[in-house]
Amino acid sequence: MSFAFQSVIGQSTVKRRLLHSYKEGRVPHALLLNGQEGAGGLGLALGLARYLLCENKGEEDSCGQCKSCRAVDTLQHPDLHFSFPFFNLSGSDKTFSDDFMEPWRKILLSTAYFNTEYWVSQITKENKQLLFPVHEANNIAKKVFLKSFYNGPKVMIIWMADMIKEDTSNKLLKILEEPPAQTIFILVTESMEQMLPTVLSRVQQVHVPLLQQQEIEAELIKEEITPERAQLAAAFANGNWWKAQQFAENDHFNEGLDAFFQQWMRMCYKKDLFQLTEQSNTFHGWGREIQKQFFEYALEQVRQNLMKNYVGQDLVQMTPGEWEFATKFSKFINHFNVEDLMNAIAKANYHVVRNVNGKLLFIQLSLDMHHMLRRNDYV
Repeated sequence: MSFAFQSVIGQSTVKRRLLHSYKEGRVPHALLLNGQEGAGGLGLALGLARYLLCENKGEEDSCGQCKSCRAVDTLQHPDLHFSFPFFNLSGSDKTFSDDFMEPWRKILLSTAYFNTEYWVSQITKENKQLLFPVHEANNIAKKVFLKSFYNGPKVMIIWMADMIKEDTSNKLLKILEEPPAQTIFILVTESMEQMLPTVLSRVQQVHVPLLQQQEIEAELIKEEITPERAQLAAAFANGNWWKAQQFAENDHFNEGLDAFFQQWMRMCYKKDLFQLTEQSNTFHGWGREIQKQFFEYALEQVRQNLMKNYVGQDLVQMTPGEWEFATKFSKFINHFNVEDLMNAIAKANYHVVRNVNGKLLFIQLSLDMHHMLRRNDYV
């Protein structure tokens, strides 16, 4: 596995900015990379860490040959540290991120684009809540005060730092403001709005945008995905490489979802409670992963139908069957209701992740959708 900048998909602007900061001697002691899931924040953090630790830096990337680069690529560099959310192990007085370092390394050596749900699935079979306890802040401080093994910089990557609560954040404030010499903190977040202003004031913020559809398509084709499937997966992924890979690797990712969605919309509009109850039973039996996939598909269909109405057909990505349905359905998606429709579906998807009863969730959402689809204006 290579953690070079060139291994990060897209993000050329962010890479240039990070490299420019180094060349100008202005690498901050605390950097925050904020971007949505699948955009590449963790990959960029690792790319920067590899560059900072590299012994023979190039103009645009680390060398990949020195002992530091090789150590980073195997996640065995003694001056590269990690902290991430975890759950308390039963029977343990205090649990630290170090207790989960083996699965952490295993995942990172396969991909740097995973999400928190996948992380949880790899460390427990139970529905555990991730956390950053106060004693993890003490553990971070302990690591960064260690002497550098290679007599160079030390890098601490904190993944999903936006999950750090106030008590832990307060413990980190002092060390973020005045870290030991040659210590660089790289915080990776997906929603920095959840962080304390006092923490944000101590870091330099860098926005990591979603990937372009063309970038995702090209990368999927490199992985020997057919151009047609790559285009479809990239369109559904909405800039998220993690989702794009899952879609592309699942030969049936939208098979059957289109028919179910179209029938659902018809039944929502008619408020056919008998059919909606039948559909809710089907939905409940799918399991969480397919339920999530369906809501993501539904969000994309609403978005595509809105685009069909307002920006024309050239930018719309639909299969022939979806196009046929959209000729009649798209007129019910407009600027009066689209925001509420998408918020309702996204909220339902959020509840699926948290194991809300699927049958009740689907019925309530269907009733809400009925009113939204029939909304032509605000009276």
